[in-house]
Amino acid sequence: MPSRTIPDPASLQREIKSSHERCRQYGVDPEDKGSRNHKCLDPDELSRRLADNRQFLDIAVAQIEELYQFVAGAGFVVN
Repeated sequence: MPSRTIPDPASLQREIKSSHERCRQYGVDPEDKGSRNHKCLDPDELSRRLADNRQFLDIAVAQIEELYQFVAGAGFVVN
């Protein structure tokens, strides 16, 4: 397993600030903790949706793991 380092606080703050700015550019409030307009799925519905999308999720996870292996240790950040 590759070793990971925790970024220094100033670098981390810049990344968070940059992420918040991207959210705003896409019309997403990064400070939104949820609202009554958000729909929460009950456990049965969540299970059904996960099952319905299992093939997609399996492929996506494999691709994300491959991407991680490609960029691990190279100093890249993927959002």
